[in-house]
Amino acid sequence: MRNKTPTVESVKREYERMLAYNARINLDETVQLNENYFVGKQWVGVKSNGLPTPVFNFIKRCVLFAVASITTENIKMQASPMGNAANGKDAQRISDVVNRDFDQLFECNKVSGIIREYMRNAAVDGDGCTYTYWDTELDTGRDTKGGIVTEVIENTRVGFGNEAERRVQKQPYILIESRELTWELRARAEKCGCSNWRDIQPDSENHQIDSYKQAANKTTVILRMWKNPETKTVWACEVACGVMVREPWDMGLKLYPITWINWDYVQNSYHGMSMITGLIPNQDFVNKAYAMSMVSLMTAAFPKVVYDKTRVQKWDNGVGRAIGVNGGDVTNVAKIIDPAQISPQIAQFITLAVDQTQTFLGATPAAMGDTRPDN
Repeated sequence: MRNKTPTVESVKREYERMLAYNARINLDETVQLNENYFVGKQWVGVKSNGLPTPVFNFIKRCVLFAVASITTENIKMQASPMGNAANGKDAQRISDVVNRDFDQLFECNKVSGIIREYMRNAAVDGDGCTYTYWDTELDTGRDTKGGIVTEVIENTRVGFGNEAERRVQKQPYILIESRELTWELRARAEKCGCSNWRDIQPDSENHQIDSYKQAANKTTVILRMWKNPETKTVWACEVACGVMVREPWDMGLKLYPITWINWDYVQNSYHGMSMITGLIPNQDFVNKAYAMSMVSLMTAAFPKVVYDKTRVQKWDNGVGRAIGVNGGDVTNVAKIIDPAQISPQIAQFITLAVDQTQTFLGATPAAMGDTRPDN
């Protein structure tokens, strides 16, 4: 396929191959589990039967600390003139114009926020990905519309032609999956010159709808990018529901407009290992230890009174209230049973598990501001 123009059938086969690979490595299940643990949904699928389900989410704190350690708000791109003395002023004016465009580009795309989300996805899901493209409808406040847009893409929506190679520019092709409203996709396909735009159906329906404004469901769209060996540039096409939504076009780029990073590398796979995956057993131990401690406290932590029913018909726990006894010595009428003591080792092990996990990740108390860094 490297030297051939892709077809609807070939793109469909490549997309099915991407889904099969993701299923083989359990990518979707792993990402969903990691996302649940990060946001605090750590008891999903567990039947508690009325028992407490506490969540002490130290995983999220570790992830946010790691992301904050490698990202910054003060990021910008600066162009400098390289001209000689003769054209130094012209070069300076040109660089000033370029720097203003850089500042506008960073402000329009909120680059600092994109980088944080990019690294957050890498830490939680295993991979971070961004896709940059030219949006013809973007309003930049200038006389003409259009501008550069960068967005973060989930790793489950990206497929590489060579699954064993994590370097983006070495890929024979790259697939990006997205979901669009069916009527909007039909309108865009008709605008792009697609003759059979009416054949585009929602993912949940198979019947044909004459007008693209009648469908409110969504349709999966596959964007395929590859490097054309003749033009030495990146080409792309879009396929949806067995229809070529947009015929192959030259993107005018020499490199794929994709950035890709693994939190931790996995040999022979373009998908990496998440920071959270190895911490889930530690988080489960802490949550379960707290849950069992809560059960113990609720059932046996409070003192109980044992009394002689032959002498006291009914016990009254009211403050300051008198209890009548039917004659005899009152010393053995009732007795208070002391509650069972919880082993202090439980709390020690919980604290030790959290502290050791954070320390191994570099999130020490001094680094996180919990203690005074006197050294």
